[in-house]
Amino acid sequence: MGDVGGGLIARSWQAYSGEDSPPQGGASPLGTENKDNAHKKEEITLRKRPECKRRYLVESSCGHGNAFWWAKNCDSWKCEACTSWRLETEIKPEIRRAILWSRSRGETLKFITPTWQSEDLGAQPTPEGKQRRKLDRQHLVQSIRRDRGKFFEYARVPEQHKSGKFHEHWLAVTDFLDANDLQDQWRKHTRGTSFNVKVQAVALRCPRCWPG
Repeated sequence: MGDVGGGLIARSWQAYSGEDSPPQGGASPLGTENKDNAHKKEEITLRKRPECKRRYLVESSCGHGNAFWWAKNCDSWKCEACTSWRLETEIKPEIRRAILWSRSRGETLKFITPTWQSEDLGAQPTPEGKQRRKLDRQHLVQSIRRDRGKFFEYARVPEQHKSGKFHEHWLAVTDFLDANDLQDQWRKHTRGTSFNVKVQAVALRCPRCWPG
C-alpha cells in the first residue's frame, strides 16, 4: 500500500508541477498525509464506505458548463449503510473531541437524557413536535448558560421509541450540574409535563479528583 501511495503522490506531483518528484518529506500539493494537520504524526486510517442501497442520481455541471450525472448516497439515518458510515466519520470523532475538551477543562463529560411524557407535544413524531423539542431544548440551555452562568456546549441525537415517541440524548462539555436543579428547570420549560431528565458523568474520571 505504501508503494502504491508513494507512486500516486509522485505522479500527482509530476502532473501538477512538471517536476519528477515531490519535495522532501513526501508532501503533496493535493493535500496532506496526516489526519488533522502537518504537525501531527498520526496516520490516516483508510476506510471503505459501505454501499448505500438508496442512492439516487443527481445532475451537476462542471466549470465549463458540461452537465453530468452521478450517484449520491442518501446519508439518511434510516439507511443502515449510511448510518454506520456517519457513526464512524461524524459521531465518533465528535465524541473523541468532546472527551479531550472536557479533560482540558478539568471536567467530566456529561451524558444528559431529556424526555417528554407520551402525551406531550415534545414527544410527538410530527413537525410540530420537532419544533416543540427545539424550543424546550433552547430554554433549558439558556437557563444553564445565562441564568446560572455555566459553560455549556453539547451535541445531541434524537431517539425514537417503538411507539413512535421521541426523546433525546446529549453529550455536554460543561461545569458541574446539580441533578435536582436540572430536573426542576426541565419540568418548568416543558410545562410541567416532562417525565425526566437524567445527567451523569461519562468517559473519564474527574480530572480534579484523579489528576493524570
